[in-house]
Amino acid sequence: MMSLTPARIRAASGKGLPQLREMGNLEMNMKIRQIIHGCLAVGLIALLTANAHAQTTPYNWSNTDPGGGDWTLSSNWNSQIPPEATFDESANIGNGGTAFVAGPVPSPAGITIPNGTVEIRNGGTLTSTPGSSAGNGAVVVGQGSNESHLRVLGGGNFTAPILTVNAGSADTSVQLSGNGSLTVSGNATLGRTTQITGPDASFNVGGDLTIGGNFLSDITDDTAHSAIGVVGGVSINSGSSLDLAFGGTTIPSLGDSWTLVSGSSGVTGGFSSINGPALAGGLGYKVGTAGGDVTLSIGNVLTLTVDRSTGAADLSDPTGAIVFELYSLGSPAGNLAPATWQSLADSGYDGGTWVEGAPNGGNAFGLAEARANPLGSSTLSAGQPQSIGSILSPPGLAFGESQEDLNFLYLESGNTVETVGNIEYVGSHNNLVLVVDPTTGEAVIQNQSPTDVSIGLYSIASDSGSLVPDSSKMPGVGWDSFEESGVDGGVWQRGIGSPVTLVEANPDNSTLISSGSVFDLGLPFSIGGGQDLEFEFLLDGLDAETLGIVQYGPVPSPPVDIDGDYDESGDVALGDLNLVLFNWNEDGGGLPPQWINQRPNPGTLVGLPELNGVLFNWGNTASLATVPEPASLALLSLGLTCLIARRR
Repeated sequence: MMSLTPARIRAASGKGLPQLREMGNLEMNMKIRQIIHGCLAVGLIALLTANAHAQTTPYNWSNTDPGGGDWTLSSNWNSQIPPEATFDESANIGNGGTAFVAGPVPSPAGITIPNGTVEIRNGGTLTSTPGSSAGNGAVVVGQGSNESHLRVLGGGNFTAPILTVNAGSADTSVQLSGNGSLTVSGNATLGRTTQITGPDASFNVGGDLTIGGNFLSDITDDTAHSAIGVVGGVSINSGSSLDLAFGGTTIPSLGDSWTLVSGSSGVTGGFSSINGPALAGGLGYKVGTAGGDVTLSIGNVLTLTVDRSTGAADLSDPTGAIVFELYSLGSPAGNLAPATWQSLADSGYDGGTWVEGAPNGGNAFGLAEARANPLGSSTLSAGQPQSIGSILSPPGLAFGESQEDLNFLYLESGNTVETVGNIEYVGSHNNLVLVVDPTTGEAVIQNQSPTDVSIGLYSIASDSGSLVPDSSKMPGVGWDSFEESGVDGGVWQRGIGSPVTLVEANPDNSTLISSGSVFDLGLPFSIGGGQDLEFEFLLDGLDAETLGIVQYGPVPSPPVDIDGDYDESGDVALGDLNLVLFNWNEDGGGLPPQWINQRPNPGTLVGLPELNGVLFNWGNTASLATVPEPASLALLSLGLTCLIARRR
């Protein structure tokens, strides 16, 4: 039933009839008439008891359809009518649903989106405005840990006096795209995620703008981007990040620049990190704040190179022309190692003119140093890395964990805002890695971690359809699955496969992927295809798949398959002999996962051929093998005969 607010009673009792909306619905008009006739007797009492400082009456969105519901449809609101500022009514989208606006709608006296989505589509106009006697028209997106969104699509228009996005999950967002228009007459606080796509949108703030969280600029033009126009001041909170994506034909190159915010009252603060596609040749993303604008440009930046395995790091500048006077390293997870950091001050760099920040340069969460007073500046020798010691604490990580959370800032001479430097991680990943050579189509699965793991399934996906499934199952053509390669005795079963998905599983057990091992997958990648692969695998004992790493570049060669090296240790030794002896007469289909190479097929028993494989290759490694001396072989055979007899 329609809510009976004091404002609606006033309208129904003849004091606000000129402001009643056109309902366009026979049933709703009948209800209004019922209120008009039924509320005359109580109207005076309601007016006398109404609170002069009443808050707005929130109207709750009730539609839970995943596809969303029309804002103007009365049945989508628990009040059976959309909210209006004229009657001091505000909108509340808190049930996880989506309210879309595809045409002009009545203006509410404020909008809160604690858990849900408001989407203004082509032709839609939504204006939040102060109520007649309550509510300031503010729009608040996000609450608690919920995910909420305000989306303004191409052709949509959204206006509010105040916009605040400062709560909810990290994915809570304001999104503006196409030629959509978003106008805030007062202050705007953009925490969590803000995404602006393309050069044709309009975003204007009449007061101050505060940027926090993730500021995502999806740039689709070589020279232009939709900048936020700001009348007041601009503040960029510490810890915020600038996230970049480039679409269309846009390829960032040296000298390119885009304006992200256009203001006139100055900018304070700066982004703590910039995340975007990797740029070659020492190029990086630089943010400037001159004259109240926030601009992005492509230029030469300092690079911090960090070895994942050892923590060793160095600073470099390919040009030798970057003049800087301080730098800082940060790790939100506390992965830095002050004790093994070799600062420029420790090295006596540039005549010993550098000093560490107090105390001792910092701690596990941050390290910093600067030129000593009087202030000066330094450069790095072109192309000559400058070591700064080991900056990561000793890993001791569980399989799959990473220390790649660093941020790197430095201040160029003459600037007031720090530049975000490049960070390049090198060395092995603590994970299973799908290594793909995009020039040949080759791919392998490599365990780059120091931990042996067992998996029972893996999958590779490509949204762009860059996979080559090889439905013929011919070796050397497309994907060579574990099934075709006979991994683990041929127990794996591959799916049919498609250009978007490759998957196979071991239905009976799991297969050991020892540290450093490499499994060849043939040619499953389409040369010239989109580099958008995702790699997942199912670890033994877990119910959910684990996300692996995809690395593009030359593939490592699988280890040389040595006859008799059943445990893939790189030589034929006692471990291989024990596998034979302790599995004598066992079926090849039930062997332990430690037996990696040359497993007998299911239905074949472990016996003399496997024993000879060890005896006649004893001591062999990947280098050219030598046959054991006859006397040694005779003694070994005699001992084995006794052992085998005992097992029988």
